[in-house]
Amino acid sequence: MYRSFVTLILALAIAGAQGQSGVVAGTVTTDEGGSVQPMPFVNVVLKGTTTGTTTDLDGKFRFDVPAGEHVLVASFVGYEPFEKPFVAEAGKTVTLPIVLKTLAIEMDVMEVVHKVDREREAVQLMERRESTDLVQNIGAQELKKKGANDVAAGVQKMVGLSVVGGRYLYVRGMGDRYNSAYLNGLPLPSPDPDAKVAPLDIFPTSVVN
Repeated sequence: MYRSFVTLILALAIAGAQGQSGVVAGTVTTDEGGSVQPMPFVNVVLKGTTTGTTTDLDGKFRFDVPAGEHVLVASFVGYEPFEKPFVAEAGKTVTLPIVLKTLAIEMDVMEVVHKVDREREAVQLMERRESTDLVQNIGAQELKKKGANDVAAGVQKMVGLSVVGGRYLYVRGMGDRYNSAYLNGLPLPSPDPDAKVAPLDIFPTSVVN
């Protein structure tokens, strides 16, 4: 008699507990290039508790929750956390579809700067071909190959150029008054008051790229 009474009380207690709980269920998806895809292995829990589960291979979840107000939280690496308040009623199922969005990653502006290797003969040749002007150029690699010790000796190896007195540059036979010398885009002043163009023998080939 006593055992039957205890068993009956336990059965009533379990039934009462079950009557105070509901079910929350749903499907977790994401939008991938305009196509809705289910998301497996997403953590779905009640906020502030350990009550929850993970989605199956079809992105579905389902678990019991106590009756009352709750907040459902879904999270997955690389996606924005999802929160949804809901009210669970005893003996009823609440269906909550969840759509996770990928985290928006804002990158700082990254500028890639590449310095052109102007020493190689191939680069010099390409610059001549792409120029709309009549251009002759020579780089450090070619100067080294020709054994020039200074710029004056080096430019003598170029077509249409000649050096007078071992120092002063003449372009296609035209004298000093028709020529100018620049270094990195800036005009070079001549140390000789009688010459417009600076003597090029004062520059060793080691300064030439």
